[in-house]
Amino acid sequence: MALELGHEWIDWERERVRALTRELRRWVAPLLLGIALAGLFLVALRGHLLQMRYQLDASYRHETELGKQYAVIAAHYWKMRDPSRLNREAGGFVIPDCVVRVRPDGSRPASGCAR
Repeated sequence: MALELGHEWIDWERERVRALTRELRRWVAPLLLGIALAGLFLVALRGHLLQMRYQLDASYRHETELGKQYAVIAAHYWKMRDPSRLNREAGGFVIPDCVVRVRPDGSRPASGCAR
């Protein structure tokens, strides 16, 4: 009798382990697969974001180089257009809205305002 109960208990234990294994296969395998796919997605997303960052950095560097070049050109342009610079180089002075050039000998040109 005890031997039969022992076999029944072992059979019952085996069936319980099989049922637990089936449950694990049914739930854990898809869960692990989902975690693995999510990890791959995050790795791909990180790679994409890093690539975008590098592209933006390169674009920003390019734009700042162009900006520096533009600033140098613009400063040179406005320096060349500055009537007071021209007037100072000619030895004259500036009256607002009117550039009066005075020659080094003190004489003035025929027109008072030069544009």
